[in-house]
Amino acid sequence: MDIYDRKTINDWLNDNERPKVINSKNVEYVRELNQITKEFSRVIVITYLLITRFEMNGLRQIFLSAQRQKMFVVAVKLSLKEYGVEPKYYKVFDRNINILRNRLDHVFKIITENIRLTEYYPYFQNVGFEKLIDFSVDYIAAVGTDDNQALAEYLVKEIEKYNADHPEEVKEHMETVKDEIEILERHRAKIQADKKAEKTARRLAKKAEDEEVREIKRNNEKHRKEQAKIDRSFNYLFK
Repeated sequence: MDIYDRKTINDWLNDNERPKVINSKNVEYVRELNQITKEFSRVIVITYLLITRFEMNGLRQIFLSAQRQKMFVVAVKLSLKEYGVEPKYYKVFDRNINILRNRLDHVFKIITENIRLTEYYPYFQNVGFEKLIDFSVDYIAAVGTDDNQALAEYLVKEIEKYNADHPEEVKEHMETVKDEIEILERHRAKIQADKKAEKTARRLAKKAEDEEVREIKRNNEKHRKEQAKIDRSFNYLFK
C-alpha cells in the first residue's frame, strides 16, 4: 500500500495467488518497464559522472535512489515474465508506472541543470540526451561491463574528444555560466564552512562538558575528604 492506502506493484509481487499465465498486459508492462530501466540507467551513469568528476554531492541521493528503483523495476520485469497480471491490478500498474515516469522526468530536469554548469554540456546539447536512453544496451555492449566507473570513463572519452574538436563552443558556453558557477562555488564553500564550524562547536562543547564533569568529580572528592576530616573530628570528641 502507498501513503494513500492504495495498492502498489509490491502488492502484486507479494500476491501468492497470481496466475502463472501471462497475457497481453504482461507484454505491455514489460515493454514500458524496459524503457524505464534504460532511463534509470541514464540517470545512474550521469549522476555518477557528476559526483565523481565535479563533486556534485547533492546528487548522491538521486544516484542511490535511481539504483534502488532500477533494481526494483528489473525484479518486476522478471516476475511479469512468469506471472500474469489480473484486471484488478491494471490500474495499480498504470498508476505506479506513471509515478515512475514523472519521477524520472523531475530527476532528469535536475540533472540537466547540473550538467549545464559543466564543460560537458555542449556535447549533450549536440548529440542529445536521448542518446543515453540506449546507454544500458549500446554502451554496456561497447564497454563490456555495466560497472558505473567503466561506463562513466567511456562516456568521458567521448565527451573529451568532442570538446577537443569544438574548443570555441566549449569556451563560449563556460563564459555564459561563469557567474552561476561562482555563485554555486560560494554556496558550497559556505556549506563546508558551516559544517566545519558546527563540528568545531560540537568538539568544544564536548570538551567543556568533559571539563565540567571532571570539575564536579574534583569537587565531590574534595567534599568527601573534608567530610571525612569532620567525621574524624566528631569521632575524636565523642569517643
